[in-house]
Amino acid sequence: MKLRYQIVTFLYAAAVFWLLCVPDPLGGVSVGGWLLLVVHAGLFAGMAGIITLGIVRSRDSTHPVMLFLIPAVAASLYGLLLEIVQVTVPLRAFEWQDVIANMAGVALMESALAVTGRRVKLLSPKLERTREDISS
Repeated sequence: MKLRYQIVTFLYAAAVFWLLCVPDPLGGVSVGGWLLLVVHAGLFAGMAGIITLGIVRSRDSTHPVMLFLIPAVAASLYGLLLEIVQVTVPLRAFEWQDVIANMAGVALMESALAVTGRRVKLLSPKLERTREDISS
């Protein structure tokens, strides 16, 4: 992945770390129940999307399976790691529901990108032009 996409991924991961590992990131505003699970899913869907974007924009060709697996595994493992870290943070706790919500967000993002077939077309115009040149 090119340096600029590594930086964006790192900054996004740092923001997610702060949100999930600071004892009270919203200053007393309580978010719980299903809304918290939706937030978790959204955060990790975003992470998977950013990783996918970085991979697609950084290489001329990547096997479609790897375009799914690398972001899915990386974002899911990061979500699990953050849940483990939360054990040491006051007012935070490890929750399997959060892990499942994180992975659900990742799976939804990667599935949406794969099913729509727009992963390559929208994210990598250079690659699409190359395919058109080859078919001509």
